[in-house]
Amino acid sequence: MKLLALCLAFAATFTPVAPGAPVAAEGYEVHVERRDGEWWCSVHAQRSNLRELLRSLAIQLGVHVEGLDAIDADQEVTVVLEDRELRDVMTRILGSVGCQAELRTNALRVVSTEDRHEDVEQLRNLAVATYLNAQRRWPDHPGAVSAKLAQARIEEARGNLPAAIAHYETLIQRHRDSDQLPDALWRSAELLAAEHEWASVVQRLTDLLRLDRRHPYEIRARLLLARAHALLGDHEHAFYMLDVVDTYEPAAEPVEIQRRQLIRARAMLAADRAPEARATLDYLERLGRREEFEVELLELRARTVEALEDPAQASLAWLRYGRATEGHERANAFTQAARLALDAGDELGAMFISRLADADGADDTALAIRQRAASALGLDDLVRPTEERDERLARARRLLAGGLPIDALGVIKPIFELRRELDEPALLEVASLYARALAEAKGVDAAIDALRSVIPDLHAPEARRAIYVLAGELYEANDRLDAAVEAYQGRL
Repeated sequence: MKLLALCLAFAATFTPVAPGAPVAAEGYEVHVERRDGEWWCSVHAQRSNLRELLRSLAIQLGVHVEGLDAIDADQEVTVVLEDRELRDVMTRILGSVGCQAELRTNALRVVSTEDRHEDVEQLRNLAVATYLNAQRRWPDHPGAVSAKLAQARIEEARGNLPAAIAHYETLIQRHRDSDQLPDALWRSAELLAAEHEWASVVQRLTDLLRLDRRHPYEIRARLLLARAHALLGDHEHAFYMLDVVDTYEPAAEPVEIQRRQLIRARAMLAADRAPEARATLDYLERLGRREEFEVELLELRARTVEALEDPAQASLAWLRYGRATEGHERANAFTQAARLALDAGDELGAMFISRLADADGADDTALAIRQRAASALGLDDLVRPTEERDERLARARRLLAGGLPIDALGVIKPIFELRRELDEPALLEVASLYARALAEAKGVDAAIDALRSVIPDLHAPEARRAIYVLAGELYEANDRLDAAVEAYQGRL
């Protein structure tokens, strides 16, 4: 894990000294003092080598340092900590790099906590808290850039990409003159690409390439920019970027040739040049299939076959791609396969494939395809309204569990609007799910309004009681405790 460790900055020079005397070196200053049997420590450092800082600290403590191999040799630290217990200083400095320190009789021992997830998370939280406190105290300090970069990297390590992007974006907006601006622009673009935010990727990479300073991202930025343009359908800019890269840094390794040709094939599809895209994909397969490109090859092959107007073969190609990918892309691939099977006259195949799309949380398109296929076969009763309702409810539950309440609302709202056609158990189920989705998407008051609207249609005491209990839970989850008590007592 490569993260900068903690908050802001000062400077000075290294010379061995007696235990307890201040140690200063280029980029940092360390002072320790023993009071009431405990070591207290102050550290000021700006982009200083962490190993060197720890060696200086050990000198002050009169011990030697062990386990420095747990820290990357070039790991830097930026920190201001004033008069804190040594244990707290070590936790905060080493926490964001996945380590901790133990002071023994003759040694300061550094150990990794990478295999202890709970410890790592606790240390990351401490590091983030330290950054935030420092930024509140010194909002305009030059070291705030390093702190913001470190926060972004911590969120990356956690897998929280939107939070990481937000930190990079803050740095980009507030520190346009920083020498670390290119790093922030590049990392923001990479994470936006991982989130499929291609228009934002274009903006960030354009900003990066317009900088009037040297940076190491020139070729990588142009390649990612070409890919983003191709995915957005802007084939002219995609071809231009690829040509610039090939002119200034021709690809020599097979893996790099394949990477660029994949982007070129995608741009060809965007330019309605499907035969050329197919020839490019055939060439890539002759170069030898690579696991890292396999899924994208299958996707581009499916798009190419479809563009060449062979629906039966395109359906099979989309089916192969769907089996190789996951998540939303998987559901979309199966939906495309079902649509093309129907276009090819394979109604039975369309019905079965659309079921695969439903299993992965597709929208209503797969259901509509299945209804058309059943109608063409004269089997309309195989897609009964009750089954449609059950499928929608199941899909809404998946979307809600996946943190997509707005999408869940879109799926379940048509059923809720026809609630007077439902029997009481079905109405209770639909209303409960709809209210939960409303609470997450639009707030608890909207959810309570929906629950109020169904109470007159519920006659069984246990059904009405279930509505009141749900209302109480929603109020309680939103810290509306007085209203929750009222709901639990049967009053909305």
